[in-house]
Amino acid sequence: MTARTGPTLFFPVLEHFGREKTLGVTPEHWWQSMETVSRSLTDVRPGDVFLIGAGIWGKAYCEQVRAQGGVAIDMGSALDI
Repeated sequence: MTARTGPTLFFPVLEHFGREKTLGVTPEHWWQSMETVSRSLTDVRPGDVFLIGAGIWGKAYCEQVRAQGGVAIDMGSALDI
């Protein structure tokens, strides 16, 4: 078995909710980001490991990886460190 590395996806995180307008982030940003991440999780091989930190959406991403035979670990806010 050969290990492979895939892309690392980073999306802007707001320091404080409610600042969306001053940062130019719209509600559509969140949905577009979710769709982008979901599309990137379509080439999962059995045994691939994913470290995920995406708030409430992380649960959906983990399930998407698991359904394809991958291993997803929801790191939560541990990735903020």
